[in-house]
Amino acid sequence: IYEIYHQSLNARLAVLSSCNTGFGKMAKGEGILSLARSFAYTGTQHIIMALWEIEDKTGARIITDFYHRLSKGFSPNEAIRDSKLHYLQSAPNLFAHPYFWAAYVSVGKPVTFKPDVFEKEKTDKLLILSLSVGAILLVLILMKKRLSLIG
Repeated sequence: IYEIYHQSLNARLAVLSSCNTGFGKMAKGEGILSLARSFAYTGTQHIIMALWEIEDKTGARIITDFYHRLSKGFSPNEAIRDSKLHYLQSAPNLFAHPYFWAAYVSVGKPVTFKPDVFEKEKTDKLLILSLSVGAILLVLILMKKRLSLIG
């Protein structure tokens, strides 16, 4: 944790989805010293954190849905809230208990992400993949021509 304090991240969002990232030691005059606090100290504007241990499958479902909603333009507050509500709609009775879904909380300044930020990243990856496949096909065609000239 202490190494993070010396960084200058200035990130708009940090998603600390592992267990107990909002839990820490209480320091007199400081408050709770947690992993989430260290990210806030570095200038991170908004943080999603877990206040206690969360079951792995449940956590994965909620966080995956969170990222999906974030990519659609939801704010982090809306995305985490709606992801938890979506989880509750399909959770069996035992897993509807708050222990399984309420650990994730959202703190910090309101931030938004435009969906086109995520789309540009996908487009860039698709472009790189397309160029790579095209280059491989070109090499194969040239090799085939070369082999036909020799044989």
